[in-house]
Amino acid sequence: MKATMMTEKMMYSTLRLESNGFTATGFIYKTSNGNFVVISNRHFAEKKDLDKLDYSLTSINDCIEFNIHLNDGSNYLLKDVVTWHLHSSTDLAFFQLNPLLNKHSKNIVPKNYEFIALDSSLIPTQKDLDNLTAIENVLMYGYPNGQFDVVNNYPLMRSGITSSHPSVDYNGEKKGLVDIPCIPGSSGSPIMIINEGIYFQKGKGNICGSRIYFLGIEHASPMRFLNNLIQKIPNPVKPSTHIYQTINNIYLKIDMSLGIYIKSSELQGFSGVFKSLGI
Repeated sequence: MKATMMTEKMMYSTLRLESNGFTATGFIYKTSNGNFVVISNRHFAEKKDLDKLDYSLTSINDCIEFNIHLNDGSNYLLKDVVTWHLHSSTDLAFFQLNPLLNKHSKNIVPKNYEFIALDSSLIPTQKDLDNLTAIENVLMYGYPNGQFDVVNNYPLMRSGITSSHPSVDYNGEKKGLVDIPCIPGSSGSPIMIINEGIYFQKGKGNICGSRIYFLGIEHASPMRFLNNLIQKIPNPVKPSTHIYQTINNIYLKIDMSLGIYIKSSELQGFSGVFKSLGI
């Protein structure tokens, strides 16, 4: 398939990352110096819950495997040890892609790698965000529960709307909410606004053209909790009927079908690390 629309090109921007039985989504990002990194969530790199992340760490080594597209339509399974560089204040991490591609390039000759990277030009400014409406259509590309198109190595595409205004920092943090179910494996998925054709802009009405914003990176899902259930059971006195009894002392987490994303502007927090690594 030749990707011509941005909605199609995004299918070549994400990677299904697997490590020690855990899966997550990563996406390819091009630095200002033209080097490539893979960005995902810190909690995947550390293999820890969000409330247990060790922010004293700046890097961690891990064995990662993922399939990457080749230009003849096939895929190459790349497996190697990488160094995750950890964001100092939020749930983001990256590893360098160029050294891996160079190391494994001899295994794919005469083929070439084929991927499309996101970059800073797609990150909306605050002015861009202020021009958005409270409810915008969004797309998420990733691998919920590790699911993907195994034959073609394509991610799953999910659509929804913004649940918090994109221009506002939700709860005072550089985060926002989307109305898309986000389950394990979706962590690290890029959240995009992609309008191809006609879109509505606040203060201007309908506009003919295209608009592409890299809104953020999915990293968590709000949950609600139950500590008791009501069970329907046969009535011991009259078996043809039922009675209801309460089951106590349980603890259930229930997905609210929402996703929390870290704003893409937080990737600027890696600029110092990129510079120190010469990338």
